[in-house]
Amino acid sequence: MADDLPAIIATARETAPEIPAEIWEAVERAIRQQHGASRAYIARRSKGQHLHAIENADDDADAEKLARILGISPRRVRQLKEMI
Repeated sequence: MADDLPAIIATARETAPEIPAEIWEAVERAIRQQHGASRAYIARRSKGQHLHAIENADDDADAEKLARILGISPRRVRQLKEMI
């Protein structure tokens, strides 16, 4: 079984480059201590998060672009836009 935590931490580091490396090392140690040897499950974004992202998207962002960003189909983007 592969260890996914380094990839998850790398994604977090890219998202928040202002956070020092020693903080990320402490986060990794804490996660390993509390959740080591367990399978982690990371749920996909919820409908509410998708709606929030669509509401806050640039005016020039069409359904295809939003679909790529959110990892959903353009049809689903259009459905969600109708809810807003």
